[in-house]
Amino acid sequence: PPEPSRFVRTFDGGSVAVNFSSSASERMANRARQTLPVLRGLLEEFGSLELPVLAKVACPADSGGKEHMWFSVHGVGEETLDGTLLNQPFDIAGMNQGDRGNQPIERLSDWMLQSPVGTITPNHFAPIRVLRDRREDIERIMREEN
Repeated sequence: PPEPSRFVRTFDGGSVAVNFSSSASERMANRARQTLPVLRGLLEEFGSLELPVLAKVACPADSGGKEHMWFSVHGVGEETLDGTLLNQPFDIAGMNQGDRGNQPIERLSDWMLQSPVGTITPNHFAPIRVLRDRREDIERIMREEN
């Protein structure tokens, strides 16, 4: 029978760094940057819903590599995105969880827009149709919840 992952069985809920190969990271980053116009359009179309937007940015690490950090996005400009760092870096002494600032779009490595009908990512656009088709219902439910 299948056996649960040793990591999952012993994980204490602390911080975890997941390593991806350089080629996998670059493929994700290319897709994220190529689909950034989609995200900009969604922010314009659904801005009144105030849906959470997250962006993963490749930040230079102190050891010389890159550490991909998640930011809560407040705005997306032409060359930078305004975001607040959501996690504590492992290898970047000058950055701390909660820091807010502009991050270069050229370092964008992933993004997601979280909605009540599912998360939209550079690889998953299906929730967009549901948001459009059910917008009035979604707005009503969100108003009632708030």
